[in-house]
Amino acid sequence: MSYRKRRAAKARPASPVVDAPAPTPVAAPRKPRVIIAGEFSAGKTRLITGLLGADVLPSNVTATALPPVWLVSGHHRIAAVDLEGNVRDLDTLKDISVEDTHYCVVSHPAEILKTFEIIDTPGSSDPGIAAESWERMMEFADMAVWCTNATQAWRQSEKSVWDELPEHLVGPALMLVTHADRMPDERTAERVMRRVRREAKKYFSHFEMASLIRPDQVERVSGTLGGIVSELSDLAGSKNPVLEELTRRWESEPAPAAPQLPEAPKVMPKRFERSETALDLAAPAFEMGGEILRLNVDTPTPRTATEVSAFRAAWNEMIEAEDASDPAAILSCVERYISMLEENGSTFSGDDPSSHSTAFERETKSRMNGR
Repeated sequence: MSYRKRRAAKARPASPVVDAPAPTPVAAPRKPRVIIAGEFSAGKTRLITGLLGADVLPSNVTATALPPVWLVSGHHRIAAVDLEGNVRDLDTLKDISVEDTHYCVVSHPAEILKTFEIIDTPGSSDPGIAAESWERMMEFADMAVWCTNATQAWRQSEKSVWDELPEHLVGPALMLVTHADRMPDERTAERVMRRVRREAKKYFSHFEMASLIRPDQVERVSGTLGGIVSELSDLAGSKNPVLEELTRRWESEPAPAAPQLPEAPKVMPKRFERSETALDLAAPAFEMGGEILRLNVDTPTPRTATEVSAFRAAWNEMIEAEDASDPAAILSCVERYISMLEENGSTFSGDDPSSHSTAFERETKSRMNGR
């Protein structure tokens, strides 16, 4: 049954929160609300991490079994709102029941939350989470960002979701085509963008493609999003008295010690071995035939902790989606990683950086052939 039909068929309102007694009105108007949605593993959590400049939400496979998370501005606090509108303060987002929780509220001092609130939703195609979990949050949003993977952008299942969304979300919306780093070349990327603009122009006012592992591209998306929000003439999302009461209570209380927010997971597939030195952190490695293959990367100066983290995160992001049994996929991943290092000013040992890729490819193929 579709989203709109489910809403119409229910005897009670879609959200019990809306029926809660209205508190005393506040003088200041509420902030706009931006909902981040998309299919499973489309890059929603990575986008939010980039926008906030902090790891607030878990992103590994097991941690995606979370209810929607409503991000508001303020000191670090966490609460859960159940399906009856009851509020429970929490210390962590761990072990929260998706079935019994309407949404969680996380207060965070990120600068962007001073301009608008963000609602994170589970993947629309996640088989482990009922569609109602994210559908019932749509009524609260004033605009939407839809994340779609560049390698399979704007599938029929995504179009079906947008055909059923509240009408006020159609139009002032952003389609973000993620994983741009997986495009083999600029021509392919342009072809993908032409297609999605043609097929989805009736739903979205803005289209962007970005690699969310690149801070400059996240910053560009943030600017586009801020521009759309600033032009919203009507905040059409439903009222939420429970959230208003909760945030007023938090504002009146002393600032607490920061709760245990989840760290961004450091997913280390079996084919990847942690290096012992900072230099090795920039060298992709994976297990093949019982041995560790590593691309030799040399740097003229020591890496800072921030650079090391960026190299590690970039490689994990690229390799975790690849099939370890597919040499072509792994080699393609290595080539993309080399290009990224070159663009960021890394220096490879030897006169010709491409020689290392060639040697690595030759070594990989020989091992796959049982040399």
